[in-house]
Amino acid sequence: MTLRSEKIKIILMLMLFTVMVNSCIGSCEEPPCGNNYGFPDFITFPKEGGIEKISGTRVPLIHILNKENEDIGTIEYLYKKSDKENSEPDSIIVKADWLTAKKAYMGTEIELLAQPMQDEADRGLRVLLSFNDANGLITVNQIQ
Repeated sequence: MTLRSEKIKIILMLMLFTVMVNSCIGSCEEPPCGNNYGFPDFITFPKEGGIEKISGTRVPLIHILNKENEDIGTIEYLYKKSDKENSEPDSIIVKADWLTAKKAYMGTEIELLAQPMQDEADRGLRVLLSFNDANGLITVNQIQ
């Protein structure tokens, strides 16, 4: 074989490798998304409500979405120090309707709290996990 044919083989192999890697990664522009980085895909609470602690391998930002994928959560930052301007938050709480999510500011563990059901209808929300380069999604239901 000539040097030119060896170079062509190497270039073709690199191109094939690039295509294979890109097909495995995929993309996620809006929920639902493909990788929850260790966080569960689904959580179901009983009608009495309760607390569920979940964890993953990466630090997410949290949003709570309704079934139409609208962000309905309100975010509250909690600080240990009285000087908010010179410190990072200690923890973050996101509340929406009957569901509350709490986590340490740079933590990988999330505590989900579901309020008891007041009516007979099953209900559901979605927790969007925003990572630097990807999104994950947890479907949270509460059933009778």
